[in-house]
Parts: sequence; structure tokens; C-alpha cells
Amino acid sequence: MSKDTFLTELKAAVGAAVVFDDGATRDYYANDIFWQPGIPPLAVVTPESAHQASEAVKVAARHKISIVPRGGGMSYTKGYLPKNPQSIVIDTRKLNK
Repeated sequence: MSKDTFLTELKAAVGAAVVFDDGATRDYYANDIFWQPGIPPLAVVTPESAHQASEAVKVAARHKISIVPRGGGMSYTKGYLPKNPQSIVIDTRKLNK
């Protein structure tokens, strides 16, 4: 699996507007207040619907990419940080319906 192939498929499945793979975003989601620097994920997905979240999980599973769920982002325990670089963070803050 190439990173580019995975990201292309992920963006096609959920919409490019909710997938962030730039360095600054990846670095931000790799840290919490006590754990810096962490391991940046391949991408961050901010789904706005259950369907988008489900599609992100399906694509990640198909490519054997780890899934790291993130809620409010108020962790001090390393609970929502990637453990390996072959992962995506699914930030659920926009799932409010």
C-alpha cells in the first residue's frame, strides 16, 4: 500500500474537505499536553456524519491502517495519540447529530 493510494481512496470515500494530511495538522494531532513529540498519523479525518465516519473506517481497514478515535481532545493520558505511523485519527467533534 502506498500512502498516496490510501489517501486518494480515503478522500474519495469521505470527501477531501474532511481529510487533513498536511504536516502541521498531523503534528498537532500527534501530541497532547504531556506527550510531545508524538507519532504523526497519516491523516486526520473530521467526519460530519456517521456515514463519513463509517467510510473512513472501511477504507482504513481495507488498507490495514490503525484507527485512533478522538473526542474533545482534552487528554493528558496519551489516550488518543497514534502508536504507529500507519494510522489515521478520526476526530469526532463534528458528529453532533
